Amino acid sequence: MMDYTILKDKFLQLYSVCLMTKGVKRSVIVDTQREEWYHIPNSLHTILLNYNNQKLEKLFGDFKGEEEILMEYLDFLYENDLIFYAESADCFPLLGDYIESPSIIESAIIDFDSTSQNLQHLEEIFSDLELLGCKNCQFRFFHSPSKAEIIKIVTLLGNSRITSLDFIIKYDESYNVDFLIELTKQNLRIKSVFVHSTPFSRIEIINAEYFSYMGNVVFIMQEIKDETHCGQISPEYFTTNFRMFNESLKYNSCLYKKIGVDTNGNIKNCPTLASSFGNIKQNRLTEIVIKESFTDIWNINKNQLSVCKDCEYRNVCSDCRGFLDESQIHNAKPVLCGYDPYNNVWQE
Repeated sequence: MMDYTILKDKFLQLYSVCLMTKGVKRSVIVDTQREEWYHIPNSLHTILLNYNNQKLEKLFGDFKGEEEILMEYLDFLYENDLIFYAESADCFPLLGDYIESPSIIESAIIDFDSTSQNLQHLEEIFSDLELLGCKNCQFRFFHSPSKAEIIKIVTLLGNSRITSLDFIIKYDESYNVDFLIELTKQNLRIKSVFVHSTPFSRIEIINAEYFSYMGNVVFIMQEIKDETHCGQISPEYFTTNFRMFNESLKYNSCLYKKIGVDTNGNIKNCPTLASSFGNIKQNRLTEIVIKESFTDIWNINKNQLSVCKDCEYRNVCSDCRGFLDESQIHNAKPVLCGYDPYNNVWQE
């Protein structure tokens, strides 16, 4: 335990990249730079809210008789590099407002099955995504596409502004590991290739020397039959970066600036959702995204949802609107979320 008597004239400083969310029973502090998160009691949340930028002398003076607990709190924060002690309160201003991306669409999901005609419309889809400023695209195959079809997608996007590609494809014996590794090596914008329905499990990390989070080829035994294999909520799926945290304060943490095309070509906010706003056989993505009915769902955030508004994870958790309790359709928490913030327990 540190000797806080020699630090009494120092100012308590929470790192500006460390953001907090208060839940009904406990809080979470998120280090958005390292993308890590920690549980903290609500009493510590209150202390950080009220005494950040204040001298330790004032903090300990206001909590006489509770020094031991206070020192435990501060030790925990300091050891996890969430706070530091400054000579002045004026040198470390808060971060400015989060600046939104100018893109109209940030991410897209395109689904395929054995009867889908989406491959025939890729040129139009990619042209529209380019105009909309899309940066991330996921391709989900519920069947086994040919190597040529996979290569076609990568080739068509060779000169696009899309910076991150994810593939989910069904296993086929012709997909030898070497083909997928070479494909990923030659295309640095490939973030991940998930091969499902495999007889084995395996992970290949390809491009870690360039980007630590890019270039993973993952073989999983789980079968992914259709778009309903989506919306799972678990700590392993939390997104803890600065952008996600700040966008979730205002917007839907899953659907904001997202567009999807299901296996039948229907244009949706996400292929999992029921509502369709057109079809790629007759409509362009650019004409769909300007509809108010399409963007309405972007503005549903966790602070508006029953249960979620009381949850300490609400700013790092993805909000799937595809599976809801129909009795509370407008403000229901996702059905696939098994967390109870009132008792702090996860249920299956």
